[in-house]
Amino acid sequence: MSSLLEPELIEVMEQGNSNSADNQATLTVQEKEEIDQEATHYHEKTSVGLEALRIVQKHRGWISDESLQAISNYLDIPVAELESVATYFQLIFRQPVGKEVIYLCKSSSCWIMGCDNLQKKISERLNIQPGETSEDGIFTLLETPCLGDCDKAPVLMLGEEMHRHLDEKGIDELIDKKKNTMLTNPLTKNISSENIAATIEQYVENDGYQGWRKAITMVPDDIINEVKDAGLRGRGGAGFNTGLKWSFVPRGEDSPKQKYVVCNADEMEPGAFKDRLLMERDPHLLLEGMAIAAYAIGASHAYIFIRGEYHLAANRLEQAIDEAKQQGMIGENIFDSGFNLEICLHRSAGNYICGEETALLNALEGKRAIPRAKPPFHRSAGFGANPLSLTM
Repeated sequence: MSSLLEPELIEVMEQGNSNSADNQATLTVQEKEEIDQEATHYHEKTSVGLEALRIVQKHRGWISDESLQAISNYLDIPVAELESVATYFQLIFRQPVGKEVIYLCKSSSCWIMGCDNLQKKISERLNIQPGETSEDGIFTLLETPCLGDCDKAPVLMLGEEMHRHLDEKGIDELIDKKKNTMLTNPLTKNISSENIAATIEQYVENDGYQGWRKAITMVPDDIINEVKDAGLRGRGGAGFNTGLKWSFVPRGEDSPKQKYVVCNADEMEPGAFKDRLLMERDPHLLLEGMAIAAYAIGASHAYIFIRGEYHLAANRLEQAIDEAKQQGMIGENIFDSGFNLEICLHRSAGNYICGEETALLNALEGKRAIPRAKPPFHRSAGFGANPLSLTM
């Protein structure tokens, strides 16, 4: 377990917790725009300080020292003043928390109705005490004086959802449901039953681009090794190890300067539509994965080669690319790192064979889509005779 009160554990969580903020004292374009919008409602800049804290925490999970400094720099509010606000309000976190925060009400009404028994049950299930985070990083347990639902005691708030008239059985059901949702649907968690695409705001609110924020602060070889160790494999049929594929691309000072990432989204096998669903409903998931791949191999350009019949997916991907550029997720000097990445959508015009990787590369170069003889392989001489990683 990890404790909100143990400083020696905070550094570990800062490095490993997916909710960790980036290590740079800068705000993203989206954070600035949201803060600016809130500032229009107030006459004094200090009045927007709390809203700025809430906005940044929404995107980063908690308020690190770097985040506090970034807000101070942007609003020209002294750090000490922001700190006094951040440490006063219970819903602002100055230390890392789990993906889900459990607020257990300890009011007199809830105490009479047995909230102590609920706390014992939660502590038993998750092996944590109030102020601590579970080892899997999912839950943090906090006590709160009152949640304002005294007539429905005992109550707790999980994230932003209120749960009333709880008993010990209800605690088990609540925890099981939340764990199952988080652990069994990582790929489709942003996909709704309606035929709409997740916006960048919705994607970010659900921990989107956190992996990209973390990756861009890492050494590329460490990213490749981590992906290898994770056992991530391609979804195109062969199931090849993704990290191993990335490692084949020449890197280092003597390697070619121009490299590419190409996403094979042609998907023309009969009965295959898994990629279409992801591109239509959760396009930013694809963009984040491509960004991490590009940084890992040192590529500054990436292409999505999409089949010509996928008009809806193509339109939504183009919109997502525009959103990502506007919010600084791709483009120039991403997160003030000095790394540049342009992602371009390339529409095919039909014909099954373009799903074969070398035929796809010929088509991408404006040639007839005929498979190439091997060697050379695309990892060393792919698009325009430059190295690339081609993902499916």
